[in-house]
Amino acid sequence: MTTPQTHIEDQSPDEQPFVATDYRIEDWLALTIFTVLSLTVFAQFFSRYVLGGSLGWTEEVARYLLVALTFLGGCMAIRKKTMIQIDFIADRFPQSLKQFSHLFARVFSLLFIGVLIISCALIMPRLTIYQMASLPVSVSALYGAIFIALLIMFYRCLVNLMTSVNSTRTAK
Repeated sequence: MTTPQTHIEDQSPDEQPFVATDYRIEDWLALTIFTVLSLTVFAQFFSRYVLGGSLGWTEEVARYLLVALTFLGGCMAIRKKTMIQIDFIADRFPQSLKQFSHLFARVFSLLFIGVLIISCALIMPRLTIYQMASLPVSVSALYGAIFIALLIMFYRCLVNLMTSVNSTRTAK
């Protein structure tokens, strides 16, 4: 007696096999940063509650890692098109105007991320002289991580915009 074959598409995400190529660079960077963040917070917990003394650098490093993780999460949300958006009004428009509003939102997002990239690039060199309070590491390292995440966001937004433009052209 043979059992029916199940296709991967028919399986829930929990049942699908792990395939490393399904994940992108921002996923792997986020996993790495989250692992380091977890180890940092564990070191803080262990030193404070088990050893009776606190490691001074863990809180600051955890804060900076969380900021970097937040921007990488933004990259993943843009790639998966799960960013928060308000479609309440746009859904009431006719189809052509709805497509235009979505294109406008994508262009506006692209421009906004571009402004953030320029701002980050301008502020990074100015912050090289400042160091973290607890470690001899420049604060510009955090802005470097944010800059990389913003570049990934820009690329993902551009891909989404091009996909939207191409789907609008083929729909006509």
